[in-house]
Amino acid sequence: MGKKQIAYVSVFVVLAALTYIQFRTWRDFDWYTFWHQTDRISPLRIVYGIAIIYFAYVMRALRWAIFLKPVLKTSSARLLVPTILGFTGVALLGRGGELIRPYLIARRENLPFSSQIAVWAVERIFDLSAYTVILVLAIFWPPTSSSFLTTVPFAERASC
Repeated sequence: MGKKQIAYVSVFVVLAALTYIQFRTWRDFDWYTFWHQTDRISPLRIVYGIAIIYFAYVMRALRWAIFLKPVLKTSSARLLVPTILGFTGVALLGRGGELIRPYLIARRENLPFSSQIAVWAVERIFDLSAYTVILVLAIFWPPTSSSFLTTVPFAERASC
């Protein structure tokens, strides 16, 4: 058996084990409570939420392509799959998965991994800057009378 076949068999065995564990867990799942809590969810809003998530992935791939522009001309379409896989790694592995995206992009674009770590650091600086701007606006921009917090009574806000 070659290396590829061993990898495929290993992935299949892991997925089969995870499926079995999930099936065993869902046997004891309280489906009545789940359906009772989710019966008023709008399917259209779920579709909107999924669309916004994927739009955010496209924008992150575009931003990464812009950061790479001085080094390499690439398209955001080439960076979209590594971006989605990278954020999937973050969801599955936590912050340790942050290194998956720079690694995948470095492999796809034939760039050194260290250069992609530098791009990742610049991206974090931009994220922190955007957060700072939003925080300053929230602190120093007074709410208007039509804002959510001033028009909804406290008891209703607590139940949201």
